Amino acid sequence: MTRRQWLILGSLGLVVIVLFIALIYVLLTAPSGTGALLPARQRAYSAPVAAVTAKSAYGLAQETALKWQADAYLVSVSATWRQATLNMFRDPVAWGLQFYSPSTNRLHIYVVSGGEVKSLRESRSSYQLAAVTDETWQVDSPQALAEWLNAGGGRFLQTHTLADVWATLRYDKKQGQVMWNISGLDSAGNDFLSLPVKAGPQE
Repeated sequence: MTRRQWLILGSLGLVVIVLFIALIYVLLTAPSGTGALLPARQRAYSAPVAAVTAKSAYGLAQETALKWQADAYLVSVSATWRQATLNMFRDPVAWGLQFYSPSTNRLHIYVVSGGEVKSLRESRSSYQLAAVTDETWQVDSPQALAEWLNAGGGRFLQTHTLADVWATLRYDKKQGQVMWNISGLDSAGNDFLSLPVKAGPQE
């Protein structure tokens, strides 16, 4: 091998060594992936607080329910927004509330609309229903709706101009706690988005 060839090989070897050293330096000085702080997920949506929320509707209906039966307690709350939009949640909506009387095994449904409580229907229940109490229900409807909006509901309403949204609060046997369930369904019935939201104390 000629002297020229030895010089070329030596130069190539030196380049390889320099690149190797540079690679090691980058690996040793780069910040650890586990130690880097990631930005918090941005909440793009917040549901406007309506004049009558689920909790305020409950406050209005409870007095009437206790006059019906002294041992009556709340078992569910629900509302529906037809052709919902992002701004519609601040508008008045009718809330349906179910109260159960264990002494009579009767279920009474009230509707709160426009600040008034109206009796809708009374029926017999074949089994005892779980109660929704102040301790187990701490997340009101605007907060539950905001969770749904930020979990995809906002994009759902933007892409489906004719969609209905349902919100229901009740004790969930499978979860073992009081839960909200917020659901959206497009007018054609082809697309559906549902989200369970914990209604009790937040961790």
